Amino acid sequence: MHRAEEFMEFDLKTRYRIKGGLQYIVYGRFAGVKVVDLIRKSRHKVLATVCTPGGLFLHLRWS
Repeated sequence: MHRAEEFMEFDLKTRYRIKGGLQYIVYGRFAGVKVVDLIRKSRHKVLATVCTPGGLFLHLRWS
């Protein structure tokens, strides 16, 4: 989860930031953390919020 958040940094390309946002949501859900808490703890709240629907979809697919 923390590794995924590193990929959300501003100095990376947009596609890597989006991938990091999706992984942040997915891995956080596998860790049992609520989505609201993930967004609240993230340093990149807008990106985490935008990636939430896709991340929840991936979590459902990978479960």
